[in-house]
Amino acid sequence: MTILLLAALLPPIALMIWVYRLDKIESEPPRLILKLLLFGALSCIPAAIIESIAGGLLERVISPYQFGTLYQFLYYFLVVAWTEEGVKHFALKHGTWKNPAFNYRFDAIVYAAAAALGFAACENVMYVFQFGIQVAAMRAVTAIPGHCIFGIYMGYYYGQAKHCQQIGDTSKQHMYQFLSIFMPVMLHGFYDFCATLDYALMTIVFLVYIVILDIFAFRSIKRFAREDEHIPGTAEEGDPGYGNGDPYKDYRSGTYGGYGDTTFTGWQNSQHDGQKGGEGVVRKVLAYTDEVMTVENHFEKGAVGALHHHPHTQITYVVKGKFEFTIGGEKRIVQAGDTMLKKDGIEHGCVCLEEGILLDIFSPMR
Repeated sequence: MTILLLAALLPPIALMIWVYRLDKIESEPPRLILKLLLFGALSCIPAAIIESIAGGLLERVISPYQFGTLYQFLYYFLVVAWTEEGVKHFALKHGTWKNPAFNYRFDAIVYAAAAALGFAACENVMYVFQFGIQVAAMRAVTAIPGHCIFGIYMGYYYGQAKHCQQIGDTSKQHMYQFLSIFMPVMLHGFYDFCATLDYALMTIVFLVYIVILDIFAFRSIKRFAREDEHIPGTAEEGDPGYGNGDPYKDYRSGTYGGYGDTTFTGWQNSQHDGQKGGEGVVRKVLAYTDEVMTVENHFEKGAVGALHHHPHTQITYVVKGKFEFTIGGEKRIVQAGDTMLKKDGIEHGCVCLEEGILLDIFSPMR
């Protein structure tokens, strides 16, 4: 039993480690990867239920005995591929879309591969325990890499969708979100369709398809890793609250003292040095309530506040220095004494031209 379990689990684990190590800029939180592996494995349950129901409905429309090839085409593309890639995508989005660790495009590929390989591991255990050790060897070079590859392309388009959301391009965001399911479905559907047809020609097509898919995926993921870039408006490792979904949580936790539901909330600003808010930026949260929040930002010359947007109204007062601000696509130079209003949802960012301080007021509290 132990040998069977190892034979089933080692291939997906090895592929997960390989994909994880390709992320060179910053490694993803291990707990998040384990969560996605678990989500992916658990998604096998709804997938089995949906496939059973949808397969039965399809049989009522098209007889698998009279229209064998057509039935298999529709079954593997419309039922199996859409269901399995759909539940993997649900696990992926539910576990990562709002997580601040999702801040580089290649992160999406790591996340999608984790969800896909979690699913593949669970499926593989069932196959190996049902059909024996010989199945493990075959699936280790076919089905397991296949799921990983479907995840790679799911992740690529998913990362593009996240980037488009952050820059406010809603139409492209929806397009890439659709492609993050549609492309894996097409790859998965063709894989299953070719693998199940009992024709010599289709066997050859299947083998050629696997080789081409492996080569393209290997080259693609290497290129995606090389071309990885930060997603505008997202947290970076080392930012306050990175990885826990709240970039200001550490500030409000009482770490620095003087914080709480009192008249003097945040009054001891001089007693703490703040925390890193990006390269050359230090943030200090001052007084706050649920309705309003003040944050002091210290910028070194050349430091950048990446373009981003959020569901808060924000007023910025320039305490010191000179900055180039971009608000809603319009650029202006501002200096000490100037103020700016940024309504909720509008894209904005800045570049520090002279060392300075910005005082931000958010409503409601971020």
